[in-house]
Amino acid sequence: MTRFEIIFPVILLFLSSCKTQIENGIGTPEFPFVGEAKISILGNDLILPLITDLSVIDTAIIATGSLDDYWVHTYDKNSGNPIADYISKGQGPSDILGCTYLSKAKDGWKIYDYMSRKVKLYDKDFAFIGMSDKDSLLSSPMDCNFTALQILPSGKKICYIDKFENGDLIFDGFFMADSIGYSKPFLNLHDEDEIGPLGYYMQYKFAGSPDGKKLAAVSSPGCCLKLFDTDGNNLILKSSHCYYPLTIKNPEDAAQVYEDNKRSFTSLAVTDSRIIACMDEDPDNYGPTDILVWDWEGNPICRYKSDKIIVKFALSPDNPDEIFAFVTDPERNYALAKIYCQGLLK
Repeated sequence: MTRFEIIFPVILLFLSSCKTQIENGIGTPEFPFVGEAKISILGNDLILPLITDLSVIDTAIIATGSLDDYWVHTYDKNSGNPIADYISKGQGPSDILGCTYLSKAKDGWKIYDYMSRKVKLYDKDFAFIGMSDKDSLLSSPMDCNFTALQILPSGKKICYIDKFENGDLIFDGFFMADSIGYSKPFLNLHDEDEIGPLGYYMQYKFAGSPDGKKLAAVSSPGCCLKLFDTDGNNLILKSSHCYYPLTIKNPEDAAQVYEDNKRSFTSLAVTDSRIIACMDEDPDNYGPTDILVWDWEGNPICRYKSDKIIVKFALSPDNPDEIFAFVTDPERNYALAKIYCQGLLK
């Protein structure tokens, strides 16, 4: 019996028992410190993909996204100038059909191809090494989709799963895993008759702390922030904060639900002591412009205002006051940027 055959009955059990309680909406939280984010645009009229993930090393910014039949694109960390493109789209051993997360490995990179449900290993220059059988996920016998996988520096993995029937989302959620086994899944049920509007709080953005002991998940729409502790691989819900509860006029029309509730979390990153996120608070805006910081108790710490819409960001590896970001403006002029936020990770 495989581990997935063991976990599948557990999912069925959680489908009938997991009803997350969320705190009453409080609107945008008050942050003790509010500062200005200083933004420097990198590069000059770059042609960029729609970036799904960013990572920063000593000399380069690494972005994932489909552009010119390649998935991985590198840029000079200081100038923003393009360096090279890597990993072709395709079904070959070294190719990738689809990816959303980029995970740093000890001597290179691990990339989860969500179409083939395999984790592929590449060296530091993105030359193909081989498959990572210990990290890859099987497509069966679990009756759900393995949509995303994040591999933490500690070796633990976070897997996002969902299930659809006749075009309707039945549940979404995630579980943690390591070389020993898997956690019980934490699921968000999508059953309007049973749990009301909670089913629309999709927690598709998540991040585990580097030490593998904590996990944050954010929703769209509704701006729900859930914080977990981990005991081994067990996920323990520590707190849940819903800043903008949903208004449900017609529960049978999911498109209308999302149109009426445009507030959402976007990019998310964590350290062992901080949670950094962007939250789209104003439904009339094109997207979020400010960088918000919480501690792992869910307490607001600081806020940094900017005049750019921040689509995706990554923390600097050598400066705790800097992040690197994929930004845009209301006219959809996309760019790479370096953003300085004094005291960001204090």
